[in-house]
Amino acid sequence: MADYYLKTYIQNIEQHLTDSNISDKDDYPASRMKLYNDFVSAVGYTPNEYIRRRRLSIALSLITASQKSLTEISHACGYSSQQSFCREIKAILGITASEYKKGNMQYFFPQYDGAAVLPVLVIQHTVPKTVELIYLSTRLSDIETHAVELFLGKNPAYTGCLFGRNGKQHGTHFSYRLFVDHEYIDRINTDGFIVSSVHESYSVTAAVTSTTNHEEKISDSWDYLYNKWLPGSMYRYAGANNEDFELQYYEEYLYKNGSTVPYRLKLYLPVIKRDDYSKLILANYKANFLVCREHGRNAEKTASEKIIRYISEYFPYAMTSPTELLRIRNGEFCTCGVRISEQLNINSEAFVSFSIDSLCVVYEQNGLGDPEDTAHIVNQWMHENHIRKSAEPVEIFTVTDDRTDMKLVCPVNPV
Repeated sequence: MADYYLKTYIQNIEQHLTDSNISDKDDYPASRMKLYNDFVSAVGYTPNEYIRRRRLSIALSLITASQKSLTEISHACGYSSQQSFCREIKAILGITASEYKKGNMQYFFPQYDGAAVLPVLVIQHTVPKTVELIYLSTRLSDIETHAVELFLGKNPAYTGCLFGRNGKQHGTHFSYRLFVDHEYIDRINTDGFIVSSVHESYSVTAAVTSTTNHEEKISDSWDYLYNKWLPGSMYRYAGANNEDFELQYYEEYLYKNGSTVPYRLKLYLPVIKRDDYSKLILANYKANFLVCREHGRNAEKTASEKIIRYISEYFPYAMTSPTELLRIRNGEFCTCGVRISEQLNINSEAFVSFSIDSLCVVYEQNGLGDPEDTAHIVNQWMHENHIRKSAEPVEIFTVTDDRTDMKLVCPVNPV
């Protein structure tokens, strides 16, 4: 019962997230302290911090995807003023609103979906010059814990950065690789480790999240970052099918001076923009098409051939340049069309006009991409940012002499 009421309480928060005053009373059948404790235990944040970061995540999405002013965004997302919105960006991210819009940083704070919330920050991260230490063990279980505790135990005065990642097997031994600040090379005890390579400083674009230092939490966090967040984002793992040292994932251990046990880890997943991704925007979109709808096994082929033949014969002057083709698939039905530069007087039941003139989420691709992946990314972005579609999305293909690019256009309610 408590889980049901907690879920209802969070749904109420999400429904009123952009209201300037969100009621935190609700009808939760317990004391306010019980509510607070249940929320923190399930979500990992206090209710106020959850509201604060979810609201910021939505507002920042509008900064990068729309042409709305900061004043419009602050009002739409429940901030009392543009100044309070800008202060919030500075407080959480350490940069200004204009720096966020012009830069490559991306902040994601997802909705609670039954598991503790993990924010993701895409940043340009610089790793300092490091020395690689290899720890060997006959047991794979907890190998990273043993490696870190051994190093910190032998170096209680160490205050530099400490990174790690899994290593390759050495004969019958498993390995874990630690990377320590090169500035400390003459002052650290490396007993129990193989001193390996020196790695020069490098910068990499990485998706970053953090978690507590518990093996299950770390595993769940990597699973979320790689298997849930990444497929719904505009990025792909830079280290896939690439053995370059700088493009492999890594962990950073956060510890207090003198402690042998890190209290938290940062997880870094090097990423690059998807090859087929161009941009995602929220903007007014206006276009007219002449379309034909068919159903059955060959609906798309039949409809596309009919509309191309018809417009080429009767209205070739009305086709836009470059040519833009439309496709809407719905079960056994498929609507195909050609974008036209003007409204036409059509006396045919087989061919009708179709217009888009509304606020839309537009996902532009390089090439054709995978329609299912594209739909998933757009749906995920809209879900996280509380944007509701007002009509079914359409696929539009821009055809030139040497290539075809696709964009998904989804009409949405006013934001």
